[in-house]
Amino acid sequence: MHLTDRERQAISSRDTLTDQEKREKIKEWDLEVWTAFTPNVKAHEKNSNAYWCYCPHCKKGNGKTGIHNLTGLVYPHSNGDGLGFACKACGTKHPRVYEFLGKGSAAAEEYAWKRFEIDAVGKGWYCPHPQRWKEISELAGKRRAARYKADYERKRQENKVAYALREQEALKEAKPKSPSCQKGSCSVSKDEVARVRWSGFSGQAPSLTSEAGYRP
Repeated sequence: MHLTDRERQAISSRDTLTDQEKREKIKEWDLEVWTAFTPNVKAHEKNSNAYWCYCPHCKKGNGKTGIHNLTGLVYPHSNGDGLGFACKACGTKHPRVYEFLGKGSAAAEEYAWKRFEIDAVGKGWYCPHPQRWKEISELAGKRRAARYKADYERKRQENKVAYALREQEALKEAKPKSPSCQKGSCSVSKDEVARVRWSGFSGQAPSLTSEAGYRP
């Protein structure tokens, strides 16, 4: 899989921001989305991060004058993870920008990737990992699995060969050897020599009567 320079950079070294800095970035990006959806018309009375706006879905208002009530509200989440939209009239709610942009859309993927670059996606955040990252992770996982399998097979074959060699050495050690004569143990006694000589002359073996020798 080919990685762009941006993807490679994001994977190798993501920005190390504090949680507060991450939330400021997210608020900035979310504000861009919501102001494009429905511009800020009136600041909220109590919350500087919220504003009143027209709801593009209902535009509820006075039909005679053409003036619409400000029923839409862009508001910050209590945990600081971005901004959401809600209409007080028709009940439309878009609590999370990623879902509002449409899961899998180019805009949603771009939004998710920007958050991924600052490590503000996944568990504990209101935005999942970008789909592209999931594909990269799955491919990397398959490659790791294939590498581990190849290493396992290689080690298994090495162990198999080593075991066979040890078995061969053990068989060689266990094979019986022909007894070798110790020094002096295989020498022929004088009596035996004499018997052989006597047999050659008389045609019969002499009768050995003593340990010392024979009678002629």
